[in-house]
Amino acid sequence: MTNKRKATDDIPQQPLKRTGTDLLFQKLADSLPKELKDAGEVFVMGSGECGQLGLGPDEVERLRPAKIKVLAEKKITDIIAGGMSTFAISNDNDAQTIYSWGCNDQGCLSRGNEETEVFPVEGLEGVHVVEVAAGDSITAVLSDKGLVYACGTYRANNGIFGFDTASKEQRKFVKVEGIKNVISIAAGANHIAAITVNGKLYTWGVGEHGELGRKIMERHKVGSSLIPRAINFSRAKKFVKVYSGGYHTFAVTNNNEVFTFGLNNYGQLGLGDEISREQPEQVELPEGFVIKDIGVGEHHTIILGENGDAYAFGRNDSYQLGLGDNKPHYSPTLAPELKNLVSVSCGSAFSLGVTKDGDFMAWGYGECGQLGNSGNDEEKPTIIDLKGRKVIKAEAGGQHSVLLLHPRQ
Repeated sequence: MTNKRKATDDIPQQPLKRTGTDLLFQKLADSLPKELKDAGEVFVMGSGECGQLGLGPDEVERLRPAKIKVLAEKKITDIIAGGMSTFAISNDNDAQTIYSWGCNDQGCLSRGNEETEVFPVEGLEGVHVVEVAAGDSITAVLSDKGLVYACGTYRANNGIFGFDTASKEQRKFVKVEGIKNVISIAAGANHIAAITVNGKLYTWGVGEHGELGRKIMERHKVGSSLIPRAINFSRAKKFVKVYSGGYHTFAVTNNNEVFTFGLNNYGQLGLGDEISREQPEQVELPEGFVIKDIGVGEHHTIILGENGDAYAFGRNDSYQLGLGDNKPHYSPTLAPELKNLVSVSCGSAFSLGVTKDGDFMAWGYGECGQLGNSGNDEEKPTIIDLKGRKVIKAEAGGQHSVLLLHPRQ
């Protein structure tokens, strides 16, 4: 005996038509950063004079990696280091929490409480975060809806500025108006950059050194710079990823072209000179070179390729380029010692890398303990012993470092 079919079963089902809005959101979802799947434990080292280690008010320095015990039972899937602040993202039972600690003078932690202690941020209720970017006194987050939220303040030569000319600081996260459908964000010391799903590059914040990549009229210098605005190009470019450091920015196109702008007093733009740029210029890299990651420090830059090669340029008086010398390099210079890194992060005068085998490498200035090697400088990239743990992610702050570690199998 056959089962009876419902009347609706006899009606051919027509595929639903997708609207332009549906396609846009699908494109947005496909382009957003993919969250780290591996959870790990959070370790910190380096300077903690502003509480950026999260180990309590008495821990002003750690020369070796130290575990943050209050996060030990949390499922931490991402870590972020700002100049003097630190963030961690937990995803426990599908409930996301963003934790912050460190210097909170201008509100970049987005919470009250004792700044040296680890606490959840406020102002992001109902927002699912896929990316965090931390600067000196500003923090920005990107939601899974393509919206940007920010808190803190911008520091300029003539004072501090909030998110508009009427305020000095924003102590809790608020949605950034004037920009949506964002797929990538980055923060420098006092500026934010973002890329939208249609490939446009936006910047806002302080642009005293050209780090906004656009000219700002003198009479509108403050008010105009605080509003997200797209950078215009003579030829159409579609950007897919953005990276920022102290006072300079790099943006990558879908054709693997790299454009840069901002402060260039040590050659950190990789353009062959020490002339700062107010408008984007292309960085010359080998033909066919595919970008994997870019580490942008205060005055130096390291670019990793999918083929395992790494190129470094900029300030190098502390050996932060990993080239084995301490002279500045004004153009991308192949760094053989950095072969096969999968990620890189650059701080003030030091750099961190993760190898394809999960080893942790550090080089440059290390007197505060930020290299995790008991407070020594490293003239060459050196593997640091993590006592049976592999690295999921390594982040360099101003004078501190944060690691997401997992026991080796």
